[in-house]
Amino acid sequence: MCVLVLNSNSWTANQINEEHHAAQLKWLKEEAFHDRECREFLVSAHVPLGWLEGGQGHHEWTNLEGTEVTEYSNLYREVLDLHSRRIVAELYGHINKADVRLMNGNRSTADALEGDEPTSVSARSDAIGDLDEDIGEDANVVSFTVAGISRRGMNDPQFQRITLEPDLRHGISDISVYSMKRNACYTNAFTFAYSFRELFRPDFDDGINVDSVKDFVAHDTLQRERVEKNLALTSMPYTKKMFSDEEYLASVRAGATGC
Repeated sequence: MCVLVLNSNSWTANQINEEHHAAQLKWLKEEAFHDRECREFLVSAHVPLGWLEGGQGHHEWTNLEGTEVTEYSNLYREVLDLHSRRIVAELYGHINKADVRLMNGNRSTADALEGDEPTSVSARSDAIGDLDEDIGEDANVVSFTVAGISRRGMNDPQFQRITLEPDLRHGISDISVYSMKRNACYTNAFTFAYSFRELFRPDFDDGINVDSVKDFVAHDTLQRERVEKNLALTSMPYTKKMFSDEEYLASVRAGATGC
């Protein structure tokens, strides 16, 4: 397994460097997926790639509007979609909330594993075709974010532990979330907050993969409420209104309250 880390400045408004953008896109197209030692991939970047335009999930990320430049991000999505069969997951940040969704892609001959041979180019011309041939079916990639390591977004600082399970087909066994909770202002300690598998049981009992996420995002209102509740898990007593209260802010600066 290999990890591809992309510089999201290439599709972020007011940060695009055209020379870098062209060079990174060229590398992604021509080199990134052609290392013979890499059979599967994780893709990581700061700003979620293509969340404004596509994908299935319980939440619409309107806070990405004005940030993600879709005419640039679409160019990257086209490349990732070609190789979606070998991408286990995409990992992003920026939105400062924890979420999981499904990005859509199309299976391509460019993504054929070594030894696969699409019927269209098969010298054997067998009637049934190869088992792993390109049959034009939809392929998808699980995509998720972590809340982040600051309280921006009204969340507890968090990190995630992603457990990959070799026995699961192209999947993740679990995502565990660790948070720096309220009393951690003084202890500076992260503690276990929740597990995707446990929180949303039984949805991810067989792993976090294309099929389980498809079922997950199709659930009813109750499931949606559970997702929304944990998007920005927080144990802190703060509200946005408090941060605009000068008297309260003065007491924080004086060390009378808050962290």
